[in-house]
Amino acid sequence: MPPGLLSIDTMKTSAFSVSVSDHLGRVFYDAPQMEDYYGCVDALRRAEWTSMVTGFYLFRYRWFPRPASLRLSYFVPSDNDGRAELTLARIRTLTVIETRPPQAVSLSGSINNEVELRFRRFLCIGTQVALELMGNNLENAKRIFHLICLTSSWQIVKDQFMNALVAGSAYFNLLPVELKEEFVKGAGIGEWRHNLAGTVIDDHPGYC
Repeated sequence: MPPGLLSIDTMKTSAFSVSVSDHLGRVFYDAPQMEDYYGCVDALRRAEWTSMVTGFYLFRYRWFPRPASLRLSYFVPSDNDGRAELTLARIRTLTVIETRPPQAVSLSGSINNEVELRFRRFLCIGTQVALELMGNNLENAKRIFHLICLTSSWQIVKDQFMNALVAGSAYFNLLPVELKEEFVKGAGIGEWRHNLAGTVIDDHPGYC
């Protein structure tokens, strides 16, 4: 496993504690190499930051806001006093391109709170799963995520994706059955799995 990847013990409950009322903050990093990506993840393992957030997800950008950037999106309670943002600034290991302070947002585009909550959990769980798959075999992870991103039929690739999860992600295997089912169902939604693929690959359009 490349140094810096999250272990399943570090933030294994992060996806469970996020709520629809949580605010979303974002930081864009200059991360041209995979070593930079791992360096960012390594910083996120620190308890001083993880104790302040209710979840986070990562997205790789090829073009925005400039080439080879990495976006960290993190959730904090609505009464957040700015401590998470200040702590993140102290532990950063990469060049920051842009920061956006936490604010109320709707990521799913739905007025249904349950849909919004499921989407938030999907993004957080997806990042944890993707990091493990990348740690086990980066090229294979890229292949799997390209496959689910480019497919026109989810049913064709669903079994391959499930096999990859079961074989390569201890985090996924430890999820309660209902969250496993919720995550796989979410991956069947085209726009949702594009965002999931963005954790690993950077040459496709992203949405959230």
